[in-house]
Parts: sequence; structure tokens; C-alpha cells
Amino acid sequence: MNRIIGIISAAALVLGCQGSGEIFTEGELVNLYEEDSPGYGDVRVPEVNIADKVLFNVQNPTLQIFPAQNPNGTAALVVPGGGFCMLSYSGEGVEVAKELSARGITAFVLKYRLNPMIMEDGKPASNLAELVKVYSTTYLKDLAVAETLPEKKEDRISYQALHTPCSPLAFEDADNAIRYIRSHAKEYGIKNLGMVGFSAGAMITLNQVLYHDEETRPDFAGVIYGGWYEPLEAPEDAMPLFLSSPVNDVFAPEESWWVYKAWRSAGVPVEMHDFSKAEHGYGAEKDGTSKDSWIDLFCSFLKDYKLL
Repeated sequence: MNRIIGIISAAALVLGCQGSGEIFTEGELVNLYEEDSPGYGDVRVPEVNIADKVLFNVQNPTLQIFPAQNPNGTAALVVPGGGFCMLSYSGEGVEVAKELSARGITAFVLKYRLNPMIMEDGKPASNLAELVKVYSTTYLKDLAVAETLPEKKEDRISYQALHTPCSPLAFEDADNAIRYIRSHAKEYGIKNLGMVGFSAGAMITLNQVLYHDEETRPDFAGVIYGGWYEPLEAPEDAMPLFLSSPVNDVFAPEESWWVYKAWRSAGVPVEMHDFSKAEHGYGAEKDGTSKDSWIDLFCSFLKDYKLL
């Protein structure tokens, strides 16, 4: 988990100002709950927006909708990452949604509930420096790692992240988001609905892929630098799955390989692209390397299976 602290600390050095909130002015914004969302009791903290890039202390989830420029009937729920304690809302949410929208996909960015970052004095963290401090102390202590898990798997990223105190709330938000989109499918002109998630958002996506009912089953999924701990089997109603990750991802790249092997063993459409010149967290960022093509590859994969 020290690697996560390093990434958050780097972000704290780069992003030092409060955001204006302009990031939410594009597209329609829908609240997933009519009133304050459940799950926190009396622990209510103000949401923090850093430079319109990073959000934390999110307690009231929303969907931000980016209509397709030339709609083709396909939609995607975009789920940014951030270790269940913050959201890379711009780079892994809004900017990805714009890229998908330009390719004919109606995109819904999910702002999901996070673990509240509370300092030792009981006050909520209000900037990234305080977030780093909370993460490196009380937050890590709250991670629930089962004693029965084999020792060699105890430090695997996905297992720990998926057992943070509020990860079930994030799963519930994704489930409710799909229910909302499906209930408004005619309004948005949607025939196929999938998900694409990043890091923690990739784990939320995989949770939805593995555990769903008929109404909340995604038609396809994109899992970007995220994975799942073993043992893993594809569900009986597994859908086409696209994976992308850095070859040398700091967060257990073999976990995405296990997902690939599970889908391949089940004979379900799966495609994986690992990029040698890429680092965790690339989202929609362009830097001239081969990983810039991942969104086009993802869309080509969907076309191969008539999902786009």
C-alpha cells in the first residue's frame, strides 16, 4: 500500500488548489438518490474538489451524462478510480466520456460513494495533504483482510481494496446507476449498455460483471488497469470483456491476467492489451505512446461483437 501513498502524494504536489466545479457544467447531472444517500449515519462531510481533477469525501453519488455526437445505440457507464478514497474524476471520468461520445457512445460518468477521510482530531480532510495523512494512518488500519486468506495473497491490491469499509456502497451505486440507465433506455436511445472502469473503478466493474441480476447485467465491460484475486471463474452469463493495463503496473498486473485466463477458459470473448510504455492512471491522457490507442482498440472490440 506504500505505492498508493506515493501516487496520492505526487498528486498532492501537482494539484494544490480547490476546483471551481466547472467540471460538472457539461451534460446532464442526475442524483442517484433523491435525498442524502444512506450508509454513513451521522458522519456527513463536505465533498472536496481539487483543481477540477480529483474528488474525495464523496457521499452523494451522481451520474453525469455525455450524449453521443452521432448515437449508435451503445452506452457505457464510466467508473473512475482512486482507491475507494478519492476519484480521478476528470482524467478517468469526464475525459474518457468525451472520447466515447465522439465515437457514438452515450457515456454516463459515475461519481460513487467513497470512504470519508476523517483526521485523528475528528475533522474531515479538506485538501490532498490531509488526505495523504489520513490514508497513511487510519484508512490503512480500516482495511479488512480476512485471516483465512493465504499469506501470499494478503498484500494483493484487489483483495484489500475490495474490503475497504465503504466499497459495498460503491458497488451499490454502480448497480443503481445501471438500473437508472436501463429504466431510461428509450429516452437515451440505448440498445447496448456496458461499463468501463479504471483501477478501483475497474474492480467495481468486475464486481458488477461477477455479481448481478438480469436487469443489472452489463452487455460488455472494459477493465482498465484493474483485476481480481484468485480463485476466479467467469460467470455463466459472462459478457465480452476488454482489458488494458501497463505491462509493469505498480498494482499487481498479474491480477488482470487472471481475469483474462478465466474468460478464455470459459470460451467467452475477451481481449487484452498491455502496454510497455504506460503507467498506472493513464485514463484518456495522450502522450504519443502506443497506449494512446486503447480507446480505439476498445471500440474495435465492441464492433467485432456487434456491440457498437
